[in-house]
Amino acid sequence: MPYFDKTFGKKNSENTNNLENIEKQLNCKFPKQFHDFCKINSTNEIIIELADENYRILESIVNEKEIKDSYEQVVYLSNEMNSHQVLKNGKRKLPFARNLSGDQFKYLFFEGNEGEEFDERIFITDMDSLIGQLEITKSVNLFESTIQSNDESKLIINCKPISIQKLFEGFELPESINYWQKSFGFSSRENTENYPNGFSIQKHAVNYEFEDQNENIAKFEMQSVFVKENKLFFTSSAYEIDNSKLKGSIESNVEYRTFYFKFYCIIDALIKSQEVAIDENFISEIEFLELIEMNRIIQITKQEFKSIETKSA
Repeated sequence: MPYFDKTFGKKNSENTNNLENIEKQLNCKFPKQFHDFCKINSTNEIIIELADENYRILESIVNEKEIKDSYEQVVYLSNEMNSHQVLKNGKRKLPFARNLSGDQFKYLFFEGNEGEEFDERIFITDMDSLIGQLEITKSVNLFESTIQSNDESKLIINCKPISIQKLFEGFELPESINYWQKSFGFSSRENTENYPNGFSIQKHAVNYEFEDQNENIAKFEMQSVFVKENKLFFTSSAYEIDNSKLKGSIESNVEYRTFYFKFYCIIDALIKSQEVAIDENFISEIEFLELIEMNRIIQITKQEFKSIETKSA
């Protein structure tokens, strides 16, 4: 029995019929678990809380009435994404949620081949930019989420990662983000300042410009400090962001376009820091996980870069 059926009980809903109509028009299928997710929700509005901000399941999925806003229509958006300059990769997109702030052009979507059922990997894009797409599956807990509030017209669901430990398990950097080889460093000393237990991370960005602007990349540097009683442990690591269109968003600190690029670098930096801290007998795995906290990671991710520079390569 699907997770949502077991947790909330099965309800009558037209949402699945909406999905089936969409699938017929686009000749592809949403993941089965997404059908299960929609089947038990008969509300007119479903809000999902993610690490960066809140999103709403598209009206054409949850609402029976005619949807006049094209940017709430899955079929229209899928066709738009199919022809978008930086989203063309031979895969059909099935958008399912839209952000609630600003111009509301950030979308979550599944991706796959026409004529097939798509897998459950989740991607994000900003349709009002050229930054392309990024897989964010690991940070979207869509199918094991918890209800925050529920009334007859609106359902709010917490889809943030369940725990730091679960986020760490099987973690891999998404495509277009790569660890900068041999960039990791660490050191330690006594906590003479009596800092309280916890951690902090400073983020630095370097834009590399090439003669061919399509080859431009960025480097994100993570400088971390961990405090455990009378000891301080410092780490640093760097990441190559293989995205030639991200430079403007970095320089202007457009946080909503850079959030997940930073978030995944931070998670990888924490994992590498944990491994070395344990090897150096600075801390145990349990103690390390107790030092860090999801809301603190999200808060740090949303902070601006400490420094930004551009270099010719």
